[in-house]
Amino acid sequence: MEFLLIAIILLASAPYVLGPVLVYQRQRQNPHPSLVPFDAVQHQLTQPLLDAMRQCVSSLERAGFTTLADLFRLDRSTRMRVILMDTPIGDLGLVLGVAPVLKPERVISTVEIVARFDNDHSLSVQNTPIPGAFAPVRGRDKERFRHVRDPARLYRIYQALLSQRYGAARRAPPDHRGDPAGFLAAAMARELRQQVDTGYFRLDTTADAYRPTWKGAWLMCWKLLQPFRDIGEWRSDRRASALLRALNLAGADAHPAQVPAAKPPVSHWNWITIVGALVILIAHPRFLERGLSIPGAPQTARMRLPAGFTVPTDFPGAVRALERLADANSEPLVVQDSLGKNVRTTGVVVPAEAKRAEALVEAAQDQFLAQGYYLFRVAQHFGINGRPDTLALYPSRDRYAIVRLVGTNGANYDIGPDSIVAWLTALEREQPFVLTGIGFDWMSGRFTTPLADPDGLAQRFNAFCPDIVTQGTGTVAALARELTRSRELYCWWD
Repeated sequence: MEFLLIAIILLASAPYVLGPVLVYQRQRQNPHPSLVPFDAVQHQLTQPLLDAMRQCVSSLERAGFTTLADLFRLDRSTRMRVILMDTPIGDLGLVLGVAPVLKPERVISTVEIVARFDNDHSLSVQNTPIPGAFAPVRGRDKERFRHVRDPARLYRIYQALLSQRYGAARRAPPDHRGDPAGFLAAAMARELRQQVDTGYFRLDTTADAYRPTWKGAWLMCWKLLQPFRDIGEWRSDRRASALLRALNLAGADAHPAQVPAAKPPVSHWNWITIVGALVILIAHPRFLERGLSIPGAPQTARMRLPAGFTVPTDFPGAVRALERLADANSEPLVVQDSLGKNVRTTGVVVPAEAKRAEALVEAAQDQFLAQGYYLFRVAQHFGINGRPDTLALYPSRDRYAIVRLVGTNGANYDIGPDSIVAWLTALEREQPFVLTGIGFDWMSGRFTTPLADPDGLAQRFNAFCPDIVTQGTGTVAALARELTRSRELYCWWD
């Protein structure tokens, strides 16, 4: 049995050790990339890939782009066609088709839209289905929406982000029009130089090539192996969904471009690792006693309160206890009255990292309630641009009074705080819950007992808060399954 376990461990760890070694030894990047005009006869690509790229170009043309150049690049591992487009105000559009040399059936088609600024910063919005392996670079603001297959919609998302984040920032001069091939080659070379600064690559002057460092080889390889790849994709999709909701651009594509048929990469080795770990855990309990864990795997969203933690009976003392938990100073809780005027309340707020905020409320809410104080999230930002969430503490146990105080509403559906309180009160009688988040146009919580009627509950949510279906699960049936799985209560009204 011991031999079998050792063999499974060695087999499972092979791609995580040999993979980075092979990347370190074999990967080379040309520091002088070049592109030539695309020739359909000479530079053969599959017809589905060509059709997908043609649809993307047509969609961007209808959105106001014009084609500047149709180029091709061949390197050691890939054949890549790049169609460079732009708008009169200098928005860059790139339609890319990529086919690996050794496995040409694994083609991808992607669109990227870029704004460049005078300070050498840039905003890039793309829908590539392949996760990035390079390190992030300061000043390069990149957002990925892999499920947005409508290039015109991707452009609208780009315009909304551009307006929100950069406003009237001065654009870089349009120096891409005179020599498009030279412009793109210089951009590729610059990206490789920037990876040297991140520690992912080094310039080998003898071979005249950029080669990975050990750090770069390990990190680039592991990012594409399971379970880290799926974890990264989950985080990327979650961020994309949050951005779309914040920009009021969630929903389905109106005119998605076709995705070229491609044979997905086979990841036998990756899944052998996971299966092998399960076999070890089931067959050999001693590994559990030793605390076997997978680096980077998501942890349960729970936190343990400090030993001896108590909430004082006086509200100032309770505030100090919350400040110590959140490691942040408090400020007064300010809400808006019915006339839109800011009103200072007797409650307080403290910032908390998005990934800790919900866990902190779940761990400590009961202790604060026992002393007569309600702990909840009052603002959430999903970790976008590093913004923390906001926790609030209010000297009352009455959650419905807090709903009215905060002014939680679905104004675009003619739903006010009183309507929400009435709906929650009726729901509570049939399906008990706790509220952990009470915001201006959203609320969150969890059901405390198994759901008696998930389908009926999903229909109830859909009638009261349609956005959770139209911008979230997609169907009422999917919402019912999600409610059964998570027992989470969540509403928002855009």
